[in-house]
Amino acid sequence: MPIPGNVYNIRKVAPCFPQERAFTLAIALGANLTLAEGTILAQNTVDGRWYPYVNGGANGLGTPRMVLESQCRTDATGRVALGDQLPGDRGQTDLTTFAFYAGDFRRGDLVGFDANAQATMGGRWLVNRNAAGDVYRLP
Repeated sequence: MPIPGNVYNIRKVAPCFPQERAFTLAIALGANLTLAEGTILAQNTVDGRWYPYVNGGANGLGTPRMVLESQCRTDATGRVALGDQLPGDRGQTDLTTFAFYAGDFRRGDLVGFDANAQATMGGRWLVNRNAAGDVYRLP
């Protein structure tokens, strides 16, 4: 007989071309965040943690560098709960989560990807079909 438990949905962004070009790093996120998969991230130069990129943001937040792999939330201490669970909701929390620093992504999968992010991240366009179907390669 199966053991009842909590079921959580975890949405992820996946590179659209060969996976051998996609590389991730474990990163520590800032506190009290709710982030969608594919969010463009920037590193805060004060605390060293990662936050959503903000065009023109201070303390490093205006310099986009990574793409968040999985939808997640963080608590007041920055512990990460993946998917739609709440930190401390009897689910697992971690000190870090994963983000891509290289890979090929559809524009429609990237959250917060603007002209400045395009210019700053150092990638290039591979496929130009339509707004959501364009493929951007991070270096």
